[in-house]
Amino acid sequence: MILHNVLKTIYIDNGDNDFLKYEIMGEHGGDVTIAIVSAEIKSVVGRIECYLWAKVGELTFEYLDPPKRGSFQQTVAMESPPGRSISTVMRECKKHRATWQRP
Repeated sequence: MILHNVLKTIYIDNGDNDFLKYEIMGEHGGDVTIAIVSAEIKSVVGRIECYLWAKVGELTFEYLDPPKRGSFQQTVAMESPPGRSISTVMRECKKHRATWQRP
């Protein structure tokens, strides 16, 4: 069994009033592990309208980790990867929202 802590929930809109919800999960004081992406959908039953959040994807952030040191350094980089902090993950969520299109 794995317990996921929701560290932060953000709603991002591209100015079209079509929000995506990002639930950023991880360990308190540690790295973010995943972000669950949800979109708002409209459901109509008879004459009753309601809005629900439906999961449309997941974002993982392993690519933000610095490379593991275990062998001879083969390249020199001017900047190291930023790591999986909340602020870095929020930037990645904004990039995702900028390119996401409703199916």
